Amino acid sequence: MLLLQGTCGDHRWRSPQNIQKILAGQPLGTQFEPQPQPVNARKRWIAHALVPTGKLYLDSGAVQAVSQLGKSLLATGITHVEGEFENQNAVQLYDVTGREIARGLVNYSSAELRQIQGHRSEEIRAILGYPGAETVIHRDNLVLYS
Repeated sequence: MLLLQGTCGDHRWRSPQNIQKILAGQPLGTQFEPQPQPVNARKRWIAHALVPTGKLYLDSGAVQAVSQLGKSLLATGITHVEGEFENQNAVQLYDVTGREIARGLVNYSSAELRQIQGHRSEEIRAILGYPGAETVIHRDNLVLYS
């Protein structure tokens, strides 16, 4: 996309000659290059505006599922929960080496996650005493870091 630069006072932005100049290679206006993968506003908000209140450490299977296969995070892949947070708070996700791989919004509090970490989704109801979300972090609420 190309935005033509101009000023309202002399109406340079209306000048048809600018198109000719641009086609000839003159650096006029501001050019925006397409991004390989567009990031929506919600994911930008999760990645940059929210302050994470906890950390989840994942086993290698969960890291692969989340980062390479585009899956949601399940309780079975969590090895350690750090910090105190509530449902829908932002958390950081770490791989087995301690490298941050993602951030996301959790469907469980830290207290609940400490109870269900490492367990399969179908066991959550028996552990917590009520049916919970299938996923700890749904992929739509997850932002990956490279």
